[in-house]
Amino acid sequence: MLTDALEYIKNLLGAVVRLVLATLFTALLNLLLFYVGLFSLDMVNETRMGEYFSRLHPQVYHLLVETLALTPYWPNSLKFALAAMLCALAASAVAQMLGIRRLLFTPLPLLMKGLWAVGLSMLLAVPMAQYDARLDSWHAYAVLLLPGMFCVLFPVMRAAGCLLPDMTALIAGPAARR
Repeated sequence: MLTDALEYIKNLLGAVVRLVLATLFTALLNLLLFYVGLFSLDMVNETRMGEYFSRLHPQVYHLLVETLALTPYWPNSLKFALAAMLCALAASAVAQMLGIRRLLFTPLPLLMKGLWAVGLSMLLAVPMAQYDARLDSWHAYAVLLLPGMFCVLFPVMRAAGCLLPDMTALIAGPAARR
């Protein structure tokens, strides 16, 4: 009994370390994407093609400029990474406890699992747009949250599978577990 508790604590601490590292990696990736976008937009603006693009697609160009105006970049990168982590934690905990993870995540191929990241990004983008309100569209928040969601979803789902019970297996009884 004590060894089981110590094993669980060891697994919990390992999962926490992996999730913190995934969150930091996500924040660094977001920071890198902000700077790459900024440098790319500067290069495009210096060419005639940038002027042509801005006239041809004014909404997209406005959204790019607006998104890259979210300064300072490091706090925003960290905010998007933490939001993605918390959303993924909540969704994976619910999915594990209700047996959804076992049915609709684990058996899927990798590309189909990626749809979970897209869906969670879109789901989180709406309240994030209401809370932050610096961008005109919730679509921009979905795009900003998507890389982070891809980075944190898989470690979070793995941690939920190891640390939380599947309540449907407990409710179904011993005959369903065989």
